[in-house]
Amino acid sequence: MLIGKATRNTARKATLLVTIAFATLALTQVARAQSGGGDCEAPAPTGLPLTFVCEPITIGGEQAPPGSVLSIRDMDQDGFVVGSETAQSDRFVLTAWRGDSELELPGARCGNQMAFRLCLPSGEVLDEVEGLTFFTGDDIFCGENYTHLRIDFQPALGSTELFVDSDPPGAEILLDGTSTEQTTPHTFAEIAPGTHCVALRLLGHTGCNGGTPDCRGRLVEVVPGESASAFCVLEPFAPHIGFGAGSARDGSTEEDRPRQSWGRIKAKYSSTDYR
Repeated sequence: MLIGKATRNTARKATLLVTIAFATLALTQVARAQSGGGDCEAPAPTGLPLTFVCEPITIGGEQAPPGSVLSIRDMDQDGFVVGSETAQSDRFVLTAWRGDSELELPGARCGNQMAFRLCLPSGEVLDEVEGLTFFTGDDIFCGENYTHLRIDFQPALGSTELFVDSDPPGAEILLDGTSTEQTTPHTFAEIAPGTHCVALRLLGHTGCNGGTPDCRGRLVEVVPGESASAFCVLEPFAPHIGFGAGSARDGSTEEDRPRQSWGRIKAKYSSTDYR
């Protein structure tokens, strides 16, 4: 009896050690999956498998390039990757793994929302899905014994550039009211889509006309995946010498007219100078 009891205790300890080692391996894989270089890496197999039968993966209707990796993520766990597989040109199987809270093993949780990610050999990562068709199952984990689906990812938008130039060159560029510390000509990469105000500042020259009361420059529409440009001719303006605060012939006052410093020139006039 003592021998049998000792044997059972030894077996339990061995099982516990294997379980701990297995959990450590899984957690190591999790850390690697969440690191910068593992956008599509999944943790080591943990609990019960969840089977996903996938039709060939497409991007904008075109088959994904060889070597692309499809991963499935648990969106209720901050997008945690719970399974991944290299995409095939034919139908293939992607396995996700359920977690085990008692053993503290990571994985998908039943009832959570799922999403998909495609990592291309070029390093690009696609998260936006153009079309998602479920033949069996749905986008909730553990809804069916297995899920059969087709995924069409949205192509990645190309980088958006904004080219700013002026005549003469060398003007300081202000983007949306803030100095960029760049001068014309200059190309800005990865500009956010939308309407932007481009203003130029060059000593002795007028600004960039054609704006609005809220934009003393040019309004430029930046479209995702396309390049935009802004060009301005900056006109020099003549020096202004004022003899008082009276009105000019055009009705403007000295406060209305632009001022420009042209060196240390001072003039003083009085009625006695004309006698």
